[in-house]
Amino acid sequence: MVNNANRIIVGLLILISVIIIYFFEVDLLLILIVSLLSFYDLVKSNIIKINYLYIYLLILIFLIFFSEYVSLYLILFVSLLSVFFFIFENKYRNISFVISITIFLYLFYFLSLNYRDLFYLIIFLSFLNDTSAYVFGNIIKGPLIAPSISPKKTWSGTVSSFMISFLFLIFYGFNIFVSILISISFFLGDLLFSYFKRNIGIKDFSLIFSSHGGILDRIDSMFLALIIINLYTLTSL
Repeated sequence: MVNNANRIIVGLLILISVIIIYFFEVDLLLILIVSLLSFYDLVKSNIIKINYLYIYLLILIFLIFFSEYVSLYLILFVSLLSVFFFIFENKYRNISFVISITIFLYLFYFLSLNYRDLFYLIIFLSFLNDTSAYVFGNIIKGPLIAPSISPKKTWSGTVSSFMISFLFLIFYGFNIFVSILISISFFLGDLLFSYFKRNIGIKDFSLIFSSHGGILDRIDSMFLALIIINLYTLTSL
């Protein structure tokens, strides 16, 4: 009970902080905080040695300042390729995961700079998706989806959160196909990060947000959604 209350309080504080940043239009502050905390999580969980951290910081800085010379299609392709490697190639697991996070941070920045409304929509939906999955999963309960990967994720919570995200996206104006892709990507992103954590033997990336874990434990559901929404901007807007 205490843990649930702590989780709710911390979650509300995070959400209020994002709302304040939105209304004061200090998006770069949000990008900076997420980036610094992400690299902190990577070091804290021993996924990357601090001596090599500067390499990925330089990659991120290069992408931000020289993005006009790099195709977004290429960046998205490398992101998906790195996902493949950290799932199927144990030898390159940690390196490819760090590359994935570095590109994710760039896509996070790119979307905020060019499509601010979509940027905050993805953040809002990830909060909504995580919260509704947690609430309905605890209320309805039922069978687990993948107990060996994510021991608390139920079918009831996942289906409920999927439907809520899907209906919200339809209301917002997305077509059915894109709405389905984005809605299911929240669950798959979460599952993907859980799979990675189980493989390296950790529960959370850090404890910087107490019962919520680290920043990577909070943005995991956005990971694939961000790739999809960036592809959507390339092909539809």
